[in-house]
Amino acid sequence: MRLFHAAPIVLLLCAGCANPDPVQVRARILAQQAQSQPAAPAVAAAPVPECGLPARFDTLAVRMDGLQPVVRVGMDEATATMVLDTGASETIVTTGLAARFNARAAQPATQRSFVGIDGRTAVQRGFVDTLKLGTATLRQVNLTISPASLGTPAQPRDGLLGLDLLGLFDMDLDLAGGRVKLYRGKLCPDAASPWPVAATEVKARRAKLDPLLGAEQLPANRAEQRAARLEVPVVLNGKIVWALIDTGATNSVVAADTARTVGVTEAALAGDPVGQTLGAGGKTALVHLHSFDSLRVAGEALPQPRLLIGPLPAGTAMLLGADYLRNHRVWLSYATARVFVAKEKLAD
Repeated sequence: MRLFHAAPIVLLLCAGCANPDPVQVRARILAQQAQSQPAAPAVAAAPVPECGLPARFDTLAVRMDGLQPVVRVGMDEATATMVLDTGASETIVTTGLAARFNARAAQPATQRSFVGIDGRTAVQRGFVDTLKLGTATLRQVNLTISPASLGTPAQPRDGLLGLDLLGLFDMDLDLAGGRVKLYRGKLCPDAASPWPVAATEVKARRAKLDPLLGAEQLPANRAEQRAARLEVPVVLNGKIVWALIDTGATNSVVAADTARTVGVTEAALAGDPVGQTLGAGGKTALVHLHSFDSLRVAGEALPQPRLLIGPLPAGTAMLLGADYLRNHRVWLSYATARVFVAKEKLAD
């Protein structure tokens, strides 16, 4: 518990003074101190840059478990195995992990929920004193605690590392290299590339809807602080589709209504292989694996695109998942809503 100490109050008394007024006494003392102190020379404040990336950055190690990027996160005295999830608006931990680091429930308790591809799950709020992302340390961090089991019995996960924390940084996403660089700054508007090699800038936009955690369910001071998820335009079967950049999705997923819009018929869908995918709420959803005619991302034509077709939250047309992101070096600037894809391999 944090203790606040009040400044001591000193009552000044003088001989022969009747009922001295403490306010007047303090005013006289301050005036005398000001007269006795030499005037400080005027020093011009150093200009604070509005943009630019610092030379120093923090590094978060990433391990690809199949198509799932997994990171180790320190929370007080506990260490968590979490999914790096740019599709999650907030960081979510399981009740089991919350018990391990004694997360305190936020007061007053509020009824909240998140919505994933597997429906709605009730959650509660909590907080932790210290959270470590690789070499970066954050203090007094709010968390969402979910009763759902994340991952599978063979691959359990303690939570999802979401944009309320990742969005504090400009991110150099290098899943193939096993790391994410976290910069405490933002790209300047005239920056042509964040790297010393050529890059393609994808005209991103902030997602209008937030199906995972609605702003109306958040305290007002949290709703303004969250980083909005980023969508980029891709060309699917010759038509522009806005895809959410989602490292937490192992495979790229096309919403069923989007698939119909780009020409996928019910007959074609009926002939596709059918499987199941696991949602953030711990439940499964039915998906089809479909071979699309064409897919172009950041100007690059991807050969023989096979994407999942399945249910997505309202307002989300497509997820651009780890099956694409693991093979590309991607820069995500949530502060400026800019996305870059490197055109050639970087030598770090």
